[in-house]
Amino acid sequence: MRDRNQTVLLKGVNDNEQVLADLMNGLVAAGVIPYYLFQCRPASGVKNQFQVPIRKAVDIVDGAKRHMSGQAKGFRYAMSHPTGKIEILGNTGQGVLFKYHQAKHDENHARYIVKNLSPNDCWLDESEINT
Repeated sequence: MRDRNQTVLLKGVNDNEQVLADLMNGLVAAGVIPYYLFQCRPASGVKNQFQVPIRKAVDIVDGAKRHMSGQAKGFRYAMSHPTGKIEILGNTGQGVLFKYHQAKHDENHARYIVKNLSPNDCWLDESEINT
C-alpha cells in the first residue's frame, strides 16, 4: 500500500494554486497519495496568521486541480470540526457547499450544508452549522 498524506492549507505557505498543484503532483511522483487538505483550525496563535478565508481557499483548490494529475486531485478538502469531519465541496453561487464526511451526531451523517460566507470567514462556528 502506498503512503497517504494529510496537509493543511496555510496562508503564505501553500495558498497559491500553482504551489498547491506542485505539492500534490510532487507527492504522487514520490509515491504518496494526497488524502486530505485541511482548512486551518482557528487555534490561538494561528487564527490570524495562517488561516485562509474559505471562499478564497475553495477558489485556490479548484484552480490548483486544473494543474494536477488525476491521482493528485483525488484528495478531500475538509475541516476537522468539533462536530465531525466536514468536506468543503465548493462554491454554488448561493454559498459554499459542505458535506459531513464523518459526523459526531447521527443526525448530521452525510448532511449537506450551504452557507453564504463573508469573504473573511475562515471557519464555521457550531451555531452556524445548526441553522
